[in-house]
Amino acid sequence: MNGIIIVKMFLGFLLYQVWGFRKLPKENSQILAVIPVRQRPDGNWEGINLTYYGVLIANAIVAASFSFMILMGSIGVDLQISLCILTVLLCLTLPAAGILSRWIENKPNTFSTGAASILGLIGAGLTGAIIQMGSWGYTGVTPEPIPMLAGISIAYCFGEGLGRLACISFGCCYGKPLQQSSPLVKKIFKKFHFVFYGQTKKIAYAHGWDGLPVVPVQAITAIICTTSGMLGMILFSNSLFTETFVFTLFVSQGWRLFSEFFRGDFRGSRKFTAYQYLSIFSMVLGILFVLVFPAPSFHSVELISGLGVPFNPGVILLFAVIWFFIVTYLGKSKVIGSNLSFFVHMDRI
Repeated sequence: MNGIIIVKMFLGFLLYQVWGFRKLPKENSQILAVIPVRQRPDGNWEGINLTYYGVLIANAIVAASFSFMILMGSIGVDLQISLCILTVLLCLTLPAAGILSRWIENKPNTFSTGAASILGLIGAGLTGAIIQMGSWGYTGVTPEPIPMLAGISIAYCFGEGLGRLACISFGCCYGKPLQQSSPLVKKIFKKFHFVFYGQTKKIAYAHGWDGLPVVPVQAITAIICTTSGMLGMILFSNSLFTETFVFTLFVSQGWRLFSEFFRGDFRGSRKFTAYQYLSIFSMVLGILFVLVFPAPSFHSVELISGLGVPFNPGVILLFAVIWFFIVTYLGKSKVIGSNLSFFVHMDRI
């Protein structure tokens, strides 16, 4: 049964990503809706733009959160504990994604999962240490640190993999043009590349590369991270928790370290970027956790049991609120304006 659940999840994620790879580089896949908020002296209206970016990031975070809840439920961890851990991580990572990336890139409006992941890992490690020290009279089932870290790392892979669709929609985190790449890179991506359209895509106003074939870094990241998450689930379902944590952490952060060399967007003024240092630090920190925390005991993993955990009505309502908050928090564009006018179809009166 574990294998069937994993295969179905993988196929669902893959179909979602293929849809994104085909649709989201287009010009009409950036702005989802415009809300008029202020009338100008000329009679037109200034609007607030809600982007696909916010919706796709919200989808990724909710999917990752659901995955974590399922994994924790599959080893019998109480719902309340899983929700507490998830709340701590979201409260750390969402602000960090903006604060750290603004500090690194020195830009007022930017967001990065790489910046969020390091604080998420630190927060997960501290949470593991607290759990290890004791539950202070709590009688329910709490996770051991390493299985918890393994579940978080899998969830991160899913969030990173699905979240890259948001980057495709906005035209950010893009690769270098094929015409500026080595002959080997040109040959590899001759058929599989991205071409972005639209003057409001970041690749257009930052570099003027709209309409040019570029290395599909976002798609490669999406596939690698999602696949590593699925392989991690296979290891997790076989109670190989330490192996799961190390594998998913090193694949996701190792690829982030390597992929920076193919990125064409601004990542700071240094050739070896701050995000690459963060990736190295994350891997070192992960090894430290493995050495410090005790080896996990054997747990029988039943994903079918975990499936019932996030589909609790209260949990669904909570995730709906989280989804709506992220859509409004990250989906409201701060760099793209809109000018609206309205008229009456006189022939339809």
